[in-house]
Amino acid sequence: MIDAIQLKPDRQILDGRNFSPLIDLWLADCSRLVSDRTLAGYSEKIEYVREWWLSCGPAYNWTLSETAVQDYAQWLSNKQSRFGKPLGYHTRRDALRRLRQVFVWAWKNGY
Repeated sequence: MIDAIQLKPDRQILDGRNFSPLIDLWLADCSRLVSDRTLAGYSEKIEYVREWWLSCGPAYNWTLSETAVQDYAQWLSNKQSRFGKPLGYHTRRDALRRLRQVFVWAWKNGY
């Protein structure tokens, strides 16, 4: 059998209308497992994606896709810190790591 080249392969897309409450559930679960200081860091970094999603979600029709996450990474590159300078590399990396943690946690827990 010969497989055809798929010019428009199926992509996983998530309904993101409940993304903010999902983040809250993740943070609540984290609060049982990590120190208060670590939780504060997690909360700070995950707020970047919540801010982005609340402002940009309508443009994506509230669907999360690989493209949307890539756009979020680009948004982080243009985001200014509270000090008026671009976010540092490590801050952007940590923000993306927290997003990945939310997705993995949600998948493992059936959300």
